[in-house]
Parts: sequence; C-alpha cells; structure tokens
Amino acid sequence: MTLTIEKALKAAVEAQKVGKNEEAERYSLAILEVQSDNCDANHNLGIIKLNSGNHSEALSLFKSALRIKPEVSQYWFSYINGLITAQLIHEAKIVLDEAFRWGANPNDFAVLETKIESLSVANKDYEKEVKVKQGHQNILESVSLGRAIGIAEKRIKEKALEEAKLIYKDILIKYP
Repeated sequence: MTLTIEKALKAAVEAQKVGKNEEAERYSLAILEVQSDNCDANHNLGIIKLNSGNHSEALSLFKSALRIKPEVSQYWFSYINGLITAQLIHEAKIVLDEAFRWGANPNDFAVLETKIESLSVANKDYEKEVKVKQGHQNILESVSLGRAIGIAEKRIKEKALEEAKLIYKDILIKYP
C-alpha cells in the first residue's frame, strides 16, 4: 500500500495529537524527503522540535513554512511563539509586526503580544541589573552563558560595542 503525502500528513497530525511525537516526526520527515517545500510538514515538524527543546531547528522549519505560504497565520503564530520560547524577544516583536503586514488578525495574536510586552519590560529591568553587577563581578556569575551571549549580541545590534566587548571578555575569562 502506497501512502500519499496527504495521508502521511494526516497520520503525522494524528500521531502528534496523541503524543506519539517520534512517529509524527517520521511521517513529517518522510514527506519532506519527497516534497521539501511542504509547508504543513515543515510546520508540524517545527512544532515537534519546539516541544522537544530544539529551538534552532524549530525556528528554521517555521521559517521554511512561512517562505512557502506567508499568508497562513498559524505559521506566524508558531514562529513567534518559538522565538519567545527561545528568549528571542526583540526578534519576536519584529516578526509580529511582519505578521500583521501579511494580514494576520491582531486579535489572534493578543496573547503573544502580551507575552512579548511583559518579557520586554522584564528583560530591560534584568539588563539594567546586569549592567550594575558588571562593575562588580563577571556577568556569568549572574546569568547563563547563553543569556550572556544573547545580551552581547543585542548590544552589538544596538551599537553598544564597548558593553558587548566587556561581556565577551567576561565569557573568555571563564571559558578561555
């Protein structure tokens, strides 16, 4: 019996609904081997990867789905949620604006917008606290390595190169 892409996609969704993520992943990967531009398979596999903590791969899969069908609001929602989950708040805000330009209904994204706003405020307060602490201790004593790198990258984007340099020096002190 030959499995069509449509049937494989349906089987992947059904497996995912009942928590059989490995099975859902196998179906999605099989679809993508035959049809790499299948936006539904990219999106579904992205959900699986996000739920398993593989943020980078999930975000890449969501972006693939969006490149193919940017008019699908669910793809935008998943991508923005993935960015938030990966603590990429600034990027999530930018992508949210882009989703609205593509016609996404703001009411459907109110929950994500609220999350972004609250995390942005918390992030600014946290970064102020880290700046104060930087004069007294290595940044890695108050934040994780990933968080420190994220703050440094943000400083570079903001053209605050001296602050970024200090953070990277702290990292190199701890991880030579």
